[in-house]
Amino acid sequence: RREAVFSASVPFGPIQQEAKAMVILPQLAYEAGGLNFGHFGKIRLYQDQLQDDGLFSLMIVALDDALIPWKYGYFLDKDPNALDENVVNFSPPMATPVDNERQLISWRKAADAINLSNEKSACDFKAPPFTKCGFVPTKGGVFSWINVWRKGMLFHTPGAFLPSRTAGANPLLHLPDSEIELVGHDDPLGFHPFNYARHRFIRLNEAPEQEIVIKMPNIVIGGTTEHGESAMTLAEDKGSVTFDISSANEDHSDLDDMDYGEFQAVWLDKKTGLRTLWNHTFNALDGNNTIELNGLPESVDSWQPNQNSQFTNVQVWLYGSDSVNGYDNAWELITKGKNPSRTGKQAFRVTRWR
Repeated sequence: RREAVFSASVPFGPIQQEAKAMVILPQLAYEAGGLNFGHFGKIRLYQDQLQDDGLFSLMIVALDDALIPWKYGYFLDKDPNALDENVVNFSPPMATPVDNERQLISWRKAADAINLSNEKSACDFKAPPFTKCGFVPTKGGVFSWINVWRKGMLFHTPGAFLPSRTAGANPLLHLPDSEIELVGHDDPLGFHPFNYARHRFIRLNEAPEQEIVIKMPNIVIGGTTEHGESAMTLAEDKGSVTFDISSANEDHSDLDDMDYGEFQAVWLDKKTGLRTLWNHTFNALDGNNTIELNGLPESVDSWQPNQNSQFTNVQVWLYGSDSVNGYDNAWELITKGKNPSRTGKQAFRVTRWR
């Protein structure tokens, strides 16, 4: 549940006319059209967007004509109760230094004029926040984007899923006390009807100084010639799914590094119209895997699939992290409220759905 618990208004400007859009994070709220001044009104601050320390941070990002992040400013570690129904002011970005009292960063309109056709000038700035370029993998068919994790909060790079991003650099939106996460993605079997995708995550405390090559995990859920429905056999009467896990080549190192899996089933009771979502963590094994929904107490046994059930979505995720040692270790972290896939400096995820 994502209940809006606070509300804020954010004016901004003046911004260079070259900026084609503005976005506020962690919410994805846009103002577009080459605005010099703008206003985000009544922004909803959600409970699950609070940091681990209960405070709240905002970032405003100027996007270029390809909707790629260009420059940014931030507003850090504020008490959300003090923001409720108030106006959050990002000062007009005309000054160079950091405003330590309000923790704002500005950019200079004149000194930092940008020529969007010049690739270098779009990557290197001489004033805070010292925006730098990320590095895209050289392997064809893989494109990347950048996440920033700060105190348990994700600031996802806007425009990340545009395939054209492989042609240019990803600016590193690096906040203080944050971790940069380079994400590589490909879909080697394609999406529908195969419904298969792979991700690898590389986490850095500092911006990389050389190109980062992101190698996709060589793990396959189901056969490479099987469509999503045939790759995962669903027994609707039992609420179970069966599939094979194998290596795509002779190198089984990623299989050895696989720590755990998650199975998600969503079904609709056609009689009542109620939709049920079920997540189940399991010990992923090389070879054949059958995952069954757990039994439930009699008081909620009616939530189980029945003759009226229509499965609307079934997904399987496989995870591996360089700091997790197998399923038992992963489950131990889960019981402590930690996310095993978020630990370590490298991790991967392989997904298949039907």
